[in-house]
Amino acid sequence: MTQEGVKRGISSPRSISALSSSCYRTTSCVATNTCCCLLSYTATNLTRCSEILSSNIDRLGISKRVSIAILGDSRQRQLFTSFVHLLKYTNMTYELQGRHGSIRELEPLLLNGTNIHTNIVLKGSTDMPLDITFYWDPLLTEQLPKLLYQWLQHSHTSPRLLIIGTGAHYLCRYNETASVMLGKHLAAVLPSLNKLAQTTHTIVKAMDHILVRYQEPPFDKVLTDQNIDNFNSILADLMVNSPSVIMWNSTLPLSDQYISMCYDHRADRMDYLWNCDDPLHLGYVVIH
Repeated sequence: MTQEGVKRGISSPRSISALSSSCYRTTSCVATNTCCCLLSYTATNLTRCSEILSSNIDRLGISKRVSIAILGDSRQRQLFTSFVHLLKYTNMTYELQGRHGSIRELEPLLLNGTNIHTNIVLKGSTDMPLDITFYWDPLLTEQLPKLLYQWLQHSHTSPRLLIIGTGAHYLCRYNETASVMLGKHLAAVLPSLNKLAQTTHTIVKAMDHILVRYQEPPFDKVLTDQNIDNFNSILADLMVNSPSVIMWNSTLPLSDQYISMCYDHRADRMDYLWNCDDPLHLGYVVIH
């Protein structure tokens, strides 16, 4: 893995060795990967990256704006929130449920609004040619097929980076048939996803482990480590024949470390870096 990875690093199903326990050195609550080159990205990195992409796109005669699309459930919304956290001191603006405002106002809304089940748009300016959109699509069945069709038909509207992810909603809705339904739904869009991946950096996020001991009925029967691992295995199998699509699974060991610390200390912080009372989401110490 290199600094080209998004956020905390990316590995494909074919580079699984980077996820082995021997690659991690843990000190207290900090996990350090000794097999990968990981970069803790800052707003400066993101700004520079968007400038480089914008310059490359301009030479090809395409729009200079760079767009990132994130689709999925609340765990993908957390990833979007992490981008907001990194960029909150820029002059970007947001659109959310008819509201408009400065990016500085958005992070508190996202941290406190766990039931924001809608799209969110983060817009840059002339000196920040970057737009980031979160699409609420927990099963990847409502918006993803339509967007893939639009992006393939009108390539100038496609994002430069696409990150999709799902998991808990499948397990809770379909129970023991979750993996079957995932395979059915993704198989239908995989040809389009593969085609888009020829021009758009396309990433499928594996489902991180969660605090299964704290799950309440009826979720305690379906949100288990075994079911999550089975779900990710099906996801990895689907991606085997999609060499241009990257499966992002390198956060799994970090989620395990977070969970272990939560079970031992059950820590919480106002900034949600640690949020051990939330059984469905990880703290931002894992995500940032």
